[in-house]
Amino acid sequence: MKICYTVCSLNRLGQILVLSKTFLKYNPDYKFFACLADEIDNRINIAQYPFIEFIPFSVLPLSNKEELSDKYDVFELSCASKAFFANYLLDNFNPEFLIYLDTDICVYDEFSAVEQALEEYSILITPHFSMPVPEDGKIPLERSSLNSGIYNGGFFAVRNDPQSKSFFQWWQQRLFTQGFNNVCEGMMVDQLWLNLVPIYFLKSKVFHHPGCNVAYWNLHERNLVFRNNRYCVNDQPLVFFHFSGYRLNEPNRLSLHQNRIKESDNIDLQKIIEEYYQLLVENDFEKYLSLPCYYGRKRSRKKDSVIKRAIISLLANFGYSVEKIKKIG
Repeated sequence: MKICYTVCSLNRLGQILVLSKTFLKYNPDYKFFACLADEIDNRINIAQYPFIEFIPFSVLPLSNKEELSDKYDVFELSCASKAFFANYLLDNFNPEFLIYLDTDICVYDEFSAVEQALEEYSILITPHFSMPVPEDGKIPLERSSLNSGIYNGGFFAVRNDPQSKSFFQWWQQRLFTQGFNNVCEGMMVDQLWLNLVPIYFLKSKVFHHPGCNVAYWNLHERNLVFRNNRYCVNDQPLVFFHFSGYRLNEPNRLSLHQNRIKESDNIDLQKIIEEYYQLLVENDFEKYLSLPCYYGRKRSRKKDSVIKRAIISLLANFGYSVEKIKKIG
């Protein structure tokens, strides 16, 4: 058995459907699991989605789940849960390979290159970029990765062996207490911890396939084109595109987290964005957004001070995401 899984709250069902359908289209020999930092509680009819195995947070074999779910907000809990669900899947289904993909990913080809690398290595992670970022004053900056992590937590793949199990044991221990979204304290949910993986786990590999984990943060080094009825990146097949920061209310905008890439400069980039928008609409993305999450600490909404509002306004004028500024602040 081979498994691909994602972790999110139930209100992301529209994205779960896009991810699962596109992944299984090209990788039909996998089982797909939607692991929820949430509960189903009859809010959807899972029989409508026989190609997805839903696993709610309550099934995790943890004696102190409440402590984990109460300390983190929904975003932090979803990120922290990745390692816990990975252990659960390895223990209960014993897959040969286990692949994690963020829910805002769309798949365009088979994962044969990933599987080939896993024949030799136990853990695969991808860097945000592998070539210098232009010094053009635009975001994301090169130093952004020093705060948020050199490697992107939206994808990892493991072979089921003692080293990968050691990795998840170590990771979940850190994420139980140190998985906050607080870069000032050296924490960026699950992602910043990945910086240590190539040091601690010698059978890990920094995976540089140009068609894997393509996103706004690496388009300065990756040439996306559509030809012969398929997408390619740097003359290799596009395997999956990570639509991090995409919002349905701005359907032609790549990501709210960047201002370097101009969508209108690349008709093939425009095409893939438009296609993703259509997939979200077809899978009723907006319909489920209002579903409340059962878990996660609710943050109080206090009014920002005059000074903080001025700082937010100043940074926003330089292209920084207001959403990110407020989370950090």
